[in-house]
Amino acid sequence: AKFSRKVTYINHLSQLEEYVHLENIRIPVEVKNFDPVIRLELPKNQIRPTTKFHVSLQFILENEPGETVPIVVRQTIEYIKNCGQ
Repeated sequence: AKFSRKVTYINHLSQLEEYVHLENIRIPVEVKNFDPVIRLELPKNQIRPTTKFHVSLQFILENEPGETVPIVVRQTIEYIKNCGQ
């Protein structure tokens, strides 16, 4: 329960900017390029509250059996460990 209170899900870099100065962190080019695309492809009213990382929880459970943390979170943690400041 403590962990979930410490994690904030954001959809766009502008939301991240509310918490950190973007010029102070290294943001991969792929993320910068994807940010405008996701705004066009995923209107807010089409994102269902039963999805995380834009896939259903059922999909995550079926495709990552036995895992308690989704792969995108594990990869994010690994990236921060390797490249974070």
